[in-house]
Amino acid sequence: MNTEDNHYEILITKYLSGEASAAENETLAHWLKAHPDHLQRFNQLKNLWDTGTPAFQPDAIDEDAALAQVMKQVSEKASVRFWLYAQRVAAILFLPLLATCIFFYTKQNDQTYTTLQKVIAPYGSRTELTLPDSTHVYLNAGSTLSYPVTFKQSAREVTLNGEAYFEVKASAQQPFTVKTKQLQVKALGTAFHVNAYEHDSIMAVTLVSGKVHVLLPHAEQVPLTVGTHLQYSASKNSYTLDRENSYKWYAWKDNKLLFRDDSLAYVFKTLNQFYHARIVVKDSSLNSYRYRASFEGETLDEILHALQLSMPIRYQIKQNRKVIEVYHTTH
Repeated sequence: MNTEDNHYEILITKYLSGEASAAENETLAHWLKAHPDHLQRFNQLKNLWDTGTPAFQPDAIDEDAALAQVMKQVSEKASVRFWLYAQRVAAILFLPLLATCIFFYTKQNDQTYTTLQKVIAPYGSRTELTLPDSTHVYLNAGSTLSYPVTFKQSAREVTLNGEAYFEVKASAQQPFTVKTKQLQVKALGTAFHVNAYEHDSIMAVTLVSGKVHVLLPHAEQVPLTVGTHLQYSASKNSYTLDRENSYKWYAWKDNKLLFRDDSLAYVFKTLNQFYHARIVVKDSSLNSYRYRASFEGETLDEILHALQLSMPIRYQIKQNRKVIEVYHTTH
C-alpha cells in the first residue's frame, strides 16, 4: 500500500475518533469525491463488516490502540493492503462516515443536491451571462439569478429575484423553469422576459418567441402567445394580458428606456433602478401623470431635464447628488 493510501486510512480513523481538525475533515471529504474507487473501498469495507464482524459497542473501542495494531500488522506484512487489516480492527468506526459519504455521493450523482451559482446585477448596472445549457440571460439592475453548476437531465431550473430576459436553448427533454416568489415560467426553447422583484406586488412575464406557460400561485396555468405581456397582482391575486408595446418591457437589455403613456410613478421607479438613483416625489399628485418618450444612452440629468420641459415638474439635487427631489411646478 502506498503512502498516500496510508495517510487517508489514518485520516479516517482520526475523523471517526473525533480527533481530526476541520482542515483534515475537509481534506477527507474531497478525497472521497475524487474517484469512484474510494467509494468502492468503503463499500467493500461495509460488506465485510456486515457479513463477518460481530456487533459491539463503539464506546468500548480504543481508537488509538486499534490504529497502533493496524500499523504493527502493516509493518510486519507490507505486501498486504492496509485496508484489509483496518477493516477488521476499526470497521465499526467507519460505518457512520461510510453512510454519510455514500448518501452525499449518490445525491451528487443524481444532482438532487448540487452547487449553486449566484449572479447579482447591482443597481445601476446590467449583466449578461450564459448558463451551463447555453441559455443566454440578460439580468437587469438590482436582480439576482441562482442556477446549478450542472442541470439535471430531466429539467433545468433557475431562481430569479428581479428582472431578466431569457433566450432559452431548445431541449424537449429538459424543460426550462424560472422560479420566482410568486410565479413559475416553464418553457422549452423560447425567448421571454420576467419581472419579479420580491418587494413588488406586481410581477410580469412577456413572451417574445416560442411558447411558455405561467404558473400562478393559485395553481392556474396560463399559456402565453408571442407578443403577450402578462401582469400579475399579488395583492389582488389576479392577472391581465396585454398585447401592445411589448418591447418596452425588455428594451432595457438593449440599453434603452421606452415609456408609452406610463405613469410618472413608474417612470421614476424605472429611473431609480436603471441609474441607481434616489428620486423622491414630494407631491404624490404627480404620480398619476402619463408620460411617453424613448431614451438611449442619455444621462440621468438629460432625462430629468427632458421631463421638466414636458411635464409640470421641477427637481432639486441635494445631499451631494445622492437625493433628487421632484416637485409640482404649481407648489
